[in-house]
Amino acid sequence: ILDSNGNRLCAKYYSNLKQFKTKDSQTKFESAVLAKANRSVQRSDSDVLLYNDHLVLYISSSNVKIFIIASSSANELVIDSVLRGIESALNTLLKGSIDARGIIDNMDYVLLAIDELCEDGIIFETS
Repeated sequence: ILDSNGNRLCAKYYSNLKQFKTKDSQTKFESAVLAKANRSVQRSDSDVLLYNDHLVLYISSSNVKIFIIASSSANELVIDSVLRGIESALNTLLKGSIDARGIIDNMDYVLLAIDELCEDGIIFETS
């Protein structure tokens, strides 16, 4: 979850790839993905793009973007279901307004919602 300036609000990485080992490399990757997302046409629905052999699904809400990154071989519909599950959980937890302040103020609940949906990259339940 990134704010409108590209600052990380919340992130969980489940990959052992070298490109995600350090915080600097993660931040570089996040900035590149955000830049590519900002160049695409903004819609009110989820959007999908490919970036460096990664499938990227994201949704914009208020002043944040929620990203789900997966392998390019992953099923796009399953990843979209994960994104919708996180969006639904955050809407419930933040009382209908997903924004940076709400995410920061309720970080414990946000992380709990993510942990309940996915652990070590394994998707538990999306609805």
